[in-house]
Amino acid sequence: MLSARSSAATRDGGGRAPTVKHTSARSKSTPPKSATGADGSQTATSHGTVGTHALTDGQVIAMVKNGIDDDTIAQTVRNAKAVNFDLTSAGQQKLTAGGVSPTIVNAMKARAANGK
Repeated sequence: MLSARSSAATRDGGGRAPTVKHTSARSKSTPPKSATGADGSQTATSHGTVGTHALTDGQVIAMVKNGIDDDTIAQTVRNAKAVNFDLTSAGQQKLTAGGVSPTIVNAMKARAANGK
């Protein structure tokens, strides 16, 4: 006579526990291809804490290259919960080389001066 435990193990495929695949809840670090999500929205990390993704120069350049208009990008910069811009002269040269307009650079400077 089989015990309840061994008969249950036999029913589920030979006595082994089913395999469980674990996936990561972290998002990729690649900048978004559109303005969606580039506003510094918060996401959960693998440690169970909430992290803030700061809007970066690279994301601003990506928005420009994807054809998003200056007003929309400037608004995204102004409304970002956190920013991490390189506004040194070298950083501004990279922004200009990436096609970022003076209007957007000025919005970035103003936002960085806000200090959030």
